[in-house]
Amino acid sequence: MNKTALFNTISLLTISLLFTNPVFAHGGMGFDSERPHQKSMFRGKHHKGGPLGYVKHIMRSLELSDQQRDDIEQIVEEARPGFTEIMEAMRSQRQEIHGLVTADSTDMAAIEAAAEAQSQLMKQMIIEGAQTKTAIFQILTEDQRNQLREKMEKRRGQ
Repeated sequence: MNKTALFNTISLLTISLLFTNPVFAHGGMGFDSERPHQKSMFRGKHHKGGPLGYVKHIMRSLELSDQQRDDIEQIVEEARPGFTEIMEAMRSQRQEIHGLVTADSTDMAAIEAAAEAQSQLMKQMIIEGAQTKTAIFQILTEDQRNQLREKMEKRRGQ
C-alpha cells in the first residue's frame, strides 16, 4: 500500500472513531483511569451502562408490557458481554495505535495492521448493535417501533 493510501486509511479510521460514535472517542463506556478528569458520556444523569444503557433508558417511555420488558431485558443482558468485550478490545487497539504513531520510528506496516484490526472491531460493534436492535424491534408492536424510531432519530439529531 502506498503512503497516500495508508494515510487515507488512517485518516478515515480516525475520523470514524471521533465522529461516528462518541463512546469510542471517549475511551469506552466507563471511567478511564488515564483521564480521571473526564467522565464518560454514558455516566450522566440520564442513563448509565453504555450504549445498552441508552436502550434501557429509552424503553421506559414506550409503555411496554411486562413480557416485552422481560424479553428486552434478556436481550440486553445477553448482548452486554459481547459489547463489553469489543469495547475493551477497541480501547486496547487505540492505545496500540497511539503508541505506534508517537514512537520515535514509524513502522507503517504495524500501523496499517493496527488500523485494520481496529476497523474489524468497529465492524463487529456495528453488527452486534444491529442484531440487538433487530431482536428488540421484533418484540415491539408497530406503534412502539414507530415511537422508538422517532426517539432514535431525535437522539441522532442532538
